[in-house]
Amino acid sequence: MNLARYDLEADESLTTFEFISEGNNGEIPKVISFAETSVNKMYNLAFGDKDAETGEIDGYFKTLR
Repeated sequence: MNLARYDLEADESLTTFEFISEGNNGEIPKVISFAETSVNKMYNLAFGDKDAETGEIDGYFKTLR
């Protein structure tokens, strides 16, 4: 397969990744974040738009709690 992919930038701990989504609405900064939970070494996944002012994930959804 030879599919296009986004260039990811990772933080030092490799738990947060950022990329620019390119589409009909222009370029939108996105963030993916993984965090270990207190339940049996399960991880939480958060994904969404990067808030330009705070750098946090805006309008995200989470899986696993």
